[in-house]
Amino acid sequence: MRTRARSRFSAGLIAVLATVLLGLPDAGSAKGVACAHALKEIDQGANGPIACVHSGVPQILAEAGTPLALKTITLTVLSERAGHNISDTLPPFPDSVDVVLSVQISNDTTISRQFSEVDLTELEVGDDEYTVDYGGTHDQAAVRLGENPYIAPGKSLRGDLIFTIHHSDLKSAFPAHAGLAFINFGQSTASGSVSQIGIIALGRGGL
Repeated sequence: MRTRARSRFSAGLIAVLATVLLGLPDAGSAKGVACAHALKEIDQGANGPIACVHSGVPQILAEAGTPLALKTITLTVLSERAGHNISDTLPPFPDSVDVVLSVQISNDTTISRQFSEVDLTELEVGDDEYTVDYGGTHDQAAVRLGENPYIAPGKSLRGDLIFTIHHSDLKSAFPAHAGLAFINFGQSTASGSVSQIGIIALGRGGL
C-alpha cells in the first residue's frame, strides 16, 4: 500500500522510539545504559552496535552501514537515496518523495524465516512514522525484496525498502533525524509485544 501510515508500534514502543529518535529524556534501567546516551555515542562518531534499555525493552543502535544483529535477524542498511515517483503503487501524493533504503537481511536461525517488510520494519523521520510501500517501481535501479520473501537458515537477502514520505520531512529531517527500526522474526510491530528493537541511524546529527 502506497501511503504514509500511522505507526504500527504500540503506544509504549512509540515512546521508546521517540526517546531514541527525538532525544527525549530516558533514565535507562538497572539492566543497561539509557538509549539517549547510546544515541549520543552514535552521533559523536561511534559505529555501534550499542546495546541500551528503555522501559525494560532491550534495544540495539548502530549507524548505517554497520550490521545490526538481534536474536534472529541481522539487518544492514547499505545505502540510502531519495527521488520522486520511484514507487508505482499509486499516483504520487502531492508534496511527496520516495526514500530507498538498500538493505541486507540475514536469517540467523536454523529454520527458514519469512521477512515481512510491513510487520518487521518502520521508518522514523522526525516526528513521523512510515511503513514500507508495496508494489512495483518506475526505477530500474530499485530492486524489490519481493512480498514477504522466505530466507533460508544462515542465508541473507539483498534488496530495497521503499518508503513514501512528505517532502518537508526530506528537507528538514532526512537523513540526519531518521532511523530504520526493526524487530525479530515471528514478531509484529502491530502487536506491540516485542523482545528487542534494532534502530539504525541513517545520518548523524541528533536523531
